[in-house]
Amino acid sequence: MHHHHSMASRLTFGILVAFGACGAPALAGTTYPDWRPDCTEVVFSSDRSGDNELWVLDVENGASRRITSSPGVDSHPRWSPDGDWIAFDSHRDGNRDIYIVRPDGTGVRAMTTDGAWDGAPSWAPDSRSLLFYSERDGNAEIYSVDIETGTETRLTRTPEDEQVASWSPDGSMIVSECEVSGVRQIALYTPDGQRERFLVESPARDHIPSWLPDGETIVYCSRIDGDDELFTIGIHGGTPRRLTDNDSADIMAKQCADGSIVFVSNRGGGLALFVRDPDGTERVLE
Repeated sequence: MHHHHSMASRLTFGILVAFGACGAPALAGTTYPDWRPDCTEVVFSSDRSGDNELWVLDVENGASRRITSSPGVDSHPRWSPDGDWIAFDSHRDGNRDIYIVRPDGTGVRAMTTDGAWDGAPSWAPDSRSLLFYSERDGNAEIYSVDIETGTETRLTRTPEDEQVASWSPDGSMIVSECEVSGVRQIALYTPDGQRERFLVESPARDHIPSWLPDGETIVYCSRIDGDDELFTIGIHGGTPRRLTDNDSADIMAKQCADGSIVFVSNRGGGLALFVRDPDGTERVLE
């Protein structure tokens, strides 16, 4: 995949990427899609069987299979970069914890078991550990867990709440929400959890940051003008760039290595999966 995308396609991708992340998490319908790294399948959460379970969809033939079956909500699936595992959070044991499962539905393992709320897993680039946020020490902080040893490490130690964190594509930085005096802002951290600097500090709620594949740009949601809109900002600072000023319903997007973008849209009524091919064609996945 070439790194020289047209600005238009870059923009469209940016708009789709985190629009998803903008609204409150909608549990009804189909949510939180993520690509298998080879771009052949998509994992997502769906309540079609009664409560939220994880499903995997074959992008070519449209066949889907359920890979979890639990009494609790299974959500936020994230495929590991090496393709071997899917991480997710679940209330299956009465408390929200982090789990991993093989893409065929076998080998489910709890990665966290403490009594606090643990959520929103995100893989390290080497697929050996997960970031997640937990309230186990009083306020929300970012932790990592090694999937082989189960060793958990607290990364951030601030008086503020940190949550919804993710590694940069090269593993050199972490971006996270950080709540200061009741206002969510966005900050960058070293891999060991030291807060390096605030990237976005507006008086509004700035939240749910994620990386663009270039590793140089963060896309995030801001309520600077009253409702959630999307902005991007370079990791070296500068002026945030507004991407949206509308009421879009194309959300929760993720781009694969071949340039395809999967996203959720309610254009047909309920929330459903769509894919936007590299040539700009959009089609319903299922």
